[in-house]
Amino acid sequence: MAESEAALGLEVRLVAAADRAALEGLFDAVGSSCFCRYFHFEGDKNDWLAALAFAPDDQRNWLASGLASGSAETRGLIARTNDGQVVGWLKLAQKSCAPKLYGQRYYRSLACLAEGDAERTAHLSCALIHPSFRNRGLLAELVRGAVLHAAELGFTQLEAFPRVVACRVTDEEMFTLPASVLTAQGFEVVGGDPAYPVVRLPLVKA
Repeated sequence: MAESEAALGLEVRLVAAADRAALEGLFDAVGSSCFCRYFHFEGDKNDWLAALAFAPDDQRNWLASGLASGSAETRGLIARTNDGQVVGWLKLAQKSCAPKLYGQRYYRSLACLAEGDAERTAHLSCALIHPSFRNRGLLAELVRGAVLHAAELGFTQLEAFPRVVACRVTDEEMFTLPASVLTAQGFEVVGGDPAYPVVRLPLVKA
């Protein structure tokens, strides 16, 4: 455990099937009903809204099933307290399993996203921090952990898609990660619109 993680009294590691209930508790605490499924959901935005409204348990069950099977779609980092509460989550997913993310209008025609092997490229998304642990450096710890684990998993590059806005946004709106946290970990802008940049970090296995 890194010194900064120890100072927070937390363990940062890859999520496991046994963490399911505690991770669901974090999604409930922050009021997120999508359970990080949107970029893997088959259907358009109207279908997605209907699923959230009329079949809310489907998203929860999707997460549970993915964790149980070790699906690449539900891989991520958690921050866990000594008593077992999950207070932080950062999705670490393979590029090839999230075509909807890369197909968004801000990114789908970018030449920079055609670079590299999709099977060995991972991306960060869906960052969630429990309200009582916000503004304490936990997000930076999750990103640092993701960089280490992505290299150990054999990925050669890590991408993220922060949104850069001039106005102050709420904590709930920062699920795409603040650009400042990413650049502090060595990510560099490789393309995209100034408000929707693509940042990337080459990885070297230790």
